[in-house]
Amino acid sequence: MSIENAKLFIAISTKLEKSPFWTWVHKTGKTPTDELLKAPTFIKHEDLQEEYLESFCLNLRLLVQNRDGLSIFKMKEFALTFDEKHEQYKMGIVEATDTLNKMLDSKSLVQLETCKPTTYRYIFDVIFYGGMVHIDKQKRYEFQELEKAGLFSFFVFTNFQQAIMHYRNCYMQIAYNLFHYLDDLGEFKNIQQAL
Repeated sequence: MSIENAKLFIAISTKLEKSPFWTWVHKTGKTPTDELLKAPTFIKHEDLQEEYLESFCLNLRLLVQNRDGLSIFKMKEFALTFDEKHEQYKMGIVEATDTLNKMLDSKSLVQLETCKPTTYRYIFDVIFYGGMVHIDKQKRYEFQELEKAGLFSFFVFTNFQQAIMHYRNCYMQIAYNLFHYLDDLGEFKNIQQAL
């Protein structure tokens, strides 16, 4: 784990926060479209452009999967190496990852017949790995079944957004603590370098 990876984590977190998908998430009054109700396709919502969601997920993938060295859990490993002087930043990162795991393993509001109890992690994995960033065969099948669920898929997608919110809370807390840790080390001459 390197300081450069931590800087990249901060940059990706900032990019996700400024993404068109995140802007859409914060928009009020989202509703399922008539298209969803008449002919179920992929989860459709008012003004949601699929490319916004896909772009967001492809960037989020860097913070979720361990293989690129930038994941949330790689940042936790990095934080565990912080010296005693930076204990508060280490604990902020550890608490963020622990909270994320707890929230993802909690029961979602939508319960599926195929998975009882249905957790936020399960819904996230099916949509994320079955339809967005990778094509895992089993998750792809489950994703396709959800696509056919009509209005029910609207509620599943709402739970997917909640899982993304849990990830967002985690990666932003990690980015905040990494920034202050790196700033203490003198890695940033000004705030714009971090962003």
